[in-house]
Amino acid sequence: MVRREYDLPVLRLTLDRRGIHRGRGPAGTPPESLVVAEFLAGDRDPVPAGQAVVSACGLGDQVRGDERLTGFRLPGELLESARALLVADDGPLWLDIPEPSGYLRLVPWEPLLIAALDRPVLRLPYFALLPKATSATLELVVCASSPRAKTGFDATAAVVRYVKVVEEAFGDDESPRTWRVHIFADADQYTRLRAEWDARPNIVVHDPHTASKYGLPERTPEIGAGATVRNPWLLWMLEELGGRAVDMVHFLCHGYFAGDRGSLALASSPLVNTDATYSRFVGAAELGAFLTGAGAWSAGFTGPKYNHSPIGLRHLADCVAQIRPMHVLAHETEADPRLDELTSAYRLMFTSEPRPAPRLRASTLWAHPSLVARPGRVEERGMGVDSWLGEQGSTTLFGPETTKALHAESTPAWVAASSRIIEQVQGDLLAPLGSASSPLLESAAPADVQAALRMAADLLERHVIAAASPDQGENA
Repeated sequence: MVRREYDLPVLRLTLDRRGIHRGRGPAGTPPESLVVAEFLAGDRDPVPAGQAVVSACGLGDQVRGDERLTGFRLPGELLESARALLVADDGPLWLDIPEPSGYLRLVPWEPLLIAALDRPVLRLPYFALLPKATSATLELVVCASSPRAKTGFDATAAVVRYVKVVEEAFGDDESPRTWRVHIFADADQYTRLRAEWDARPNIVVHDPHTASKYGLPERTPEIGAGATVRNPWLLWMLEELGGRAVDMVHFLCHGYFAGDRGSLALASSPLVNTDATYSRFVGAAELGAFLTGAGAWSAGFTGPKYNHSPIGLRHLADCVAQIRPMHVLAHETEADPRLDELTSAYRLMFTSEPRPAPRLRASTLWAHPSLVARPGRVEERGMGVDSWLGEQGSTTLFGPETTKALHAESTPAWVAASSRIIEQVQGDLLAPLGSASSPLLESAAPADVQAALRMAADLLERHVIAAASPDQGENA
């Protein structure tokens, strides 16, 4: 649906497990899977864009998680087809990797395609809905942890550079946004971080000692699949934010990959970093619950120079992008040591007007097409789905007081979190209209879900009104 409405040029990659046999292997040797490419433009029929064996891309039968960019390749068959089919303009190519995909989503296609085609490459979002921004002041959270079980990095230096990114992205006339950064890091970094910004009211360094009440997570190499927030880092951040909704949470940490799942690799807790064997891992389900509770509508992941698992971090970002409508960024310091790409990515993710897409050679970005200016594209158009989506693709379900609260100077986390949940269900309901599936809603009639969503939005509106006017609480 997004591709049709925004007339996007899309390269779709799928996995054909039937594959082909190569050479004279032993009897019974299974065929090698194929990467199958199609080119789609707007509402036009797909055009075959070549195929190649998976190994030609640098993927093996098994993924360890520590594979680097230099180990991946763009097969010549796909490259020549892409060059022949793409229209020669400066707009971005959108990458769509639906199921069946195997490990294709873990390949850093962006730098490979940018180098070959000389144009920006962005990932097509999994949802047609554009998340509604929250407070007038951008509330940004950065979490930096360097666990002893992984190659150490200077977390303070990484946070300092991150804050400079924010200043560069929002500190000029091009983006006159007010902002506040909340910093959460290992206890041994607290003094240095406080010294950096002790006199800056819009930069808050949170004291790790306030996390002493939280116990240590289980010591295990497995990545949990539960959607309950249990990790002390996440609990600490939610408590310290004090009910304030945030716009973006960005993690500066190692990735981890096990059992075909990606995760964050953090120290045991903000106060304890003594385990030299195991980090503590946060998977997509728990992280999604945390982001919803914080009211965040954007998430970022930056791996350090010697990231334990770039693929783990990229897989985690992909899973988070599938949870609900969000802008999601996965970025590697190894290919962008000064974090220059973060500035360009942030300017696009938080833009108030469509702007040209940047060339992100060290990043994977899932962003809504309404953010991107493209030659010849009509910038303002409705999505045409029963008035559910406005001109820019955001929901029309929220009432005026809810919308006002979301754009207030300081948005309560409960308002933002409730909004995120409604957006998630609406995004799931819209999914069957495009190419994605919505298993959670397949057994329900769309009209029933629509009625329930409107009821939920109305209930949220009444609670927002009641919170603003306590004397009306009995009527809400």
